[in-house]
Amino acid sequence: MVTLKEVAARAGVSPSTASGALRGLDFVRPNTAERVLKAAQELNYTANVSARALRSGRTGILSLAIPTVSIPFYSRLASAMETCVERNGYQLVIQQTNFDAQMERRVLAQAEDTLSEGLFMLPARVSNREIAELTQGHPTVLFEDYSADITFDTVNAPSGNGIDKAIRHLAEHGRTHICVAGAAPVGGVRRRGQASGRPGDARPSGRPAGGIGTVVANRAVKDEQNSSRARYERIDAAVRALEELDLYDDSTMIDCEWGPDGGIELGHRLAALAKSGKRYDGVCCMNDDIALGVIRGLSDAGLRVPQDVAVTGFDGVPQGGWSVPTLTTIALDYEGMATTAVSMMLRKFGDAPVTLPQRVTAGFRLIERESTAVAS
Repeated sequence: MVTLKEVAARAGVSPSTASGALRGLDFVRPNTAERVLKAAQELNYTANVSARALRSGRTGILSLAIPTVSIPFYSRLASAMETCVERNGYQLVIQQTNFDAQMERRVLAQAEDTLSEGLFMLPARVSNREIAELTQGHPTVLFEDYSADITFDTVNAPSGNGIDKAIRHLAEHGRTHICVAGAAPVGGVRRRGQASGRPGDARPSGRPAGGIGTVVANRAVKDEQNSSRARYERIDAAVRALEELDLYDDSTMIDCEWGPDGGIELGHRLAALAKSGKRYDGVCCMNDDIALGVIRGLSDAGLRVPQDVAVTGFDGVPQGGWSVPTLTTIALDYEGMATTAVSMMLRKFGDAPVTLPQRVTAGFRLIERESTAVAS
């Protein structure tokens, strides 16, 4: 097996310089790094992570546990994290927990036994108490933790401020009958009278077909599972904004699946309600997938966006830039979230690690597009 010393000798540098070049560290000059990388390629060199760990106690590996990469928010966050981690000279291992409590517990329990030096996690089912018990002090940074006590370094999306901005944007554009799409508990959290089902498909039992589900954010329910906390932050913000604008009533909050299919079905329902005399002129969607589906569903039924109904999304997925009409959305600062999280992790390493946890809310920007043009 080719060693790092052989790569260094071929490139004419010291082993420490060769190591820094292979890890992409800034202290290595670009021409030197290029020479080292060429030597490594010529010798078919592969880093021996286990040997490095035995020598130094460091592996250069960090891990990220997220529910899935099939949902745009998670996939974009994972991509930003990978870029930022590699920019800091580490490698990132990504694990999908599939919204499964046992899988999350397994990832947490094994954190100290893996080659990973630190764990980033977006928990969906486990509590902070469980995380603390299972990680046993292993360096950990969380995403989307809205619990009352700050136990871990945490980076959150601007759930409350973002939804508030979206609703006020609709109101500023003359919309006076606004509903909030996707505003019911989903992801496995059930309230009394609510049927169980797969994540994203829980609905109140007994709701009339095509009807509206009324939801009021409940702090007790909100604390039950991490997967619901961000959603309740958005629901709370929506209720507050609509009440302040004097636009809230019992039919404002509407239940649907958190995905394009749920949005399409909701668009059909809204069109049917419009024909019966209950017309909404603005829809604030909890994410972009719902919003894109709503636009399609309304179009299927002959309603025009934005002439008849204005629509906003949340997340800032690329598809919103080429949909017809293009989608007004709250675009999250994924790079900022990643940079903050990695900085939090790196400060845990070294001779004087920072241990006092902090919580940071990421920035956002409103991207105004065709779906909320001023009504004529």
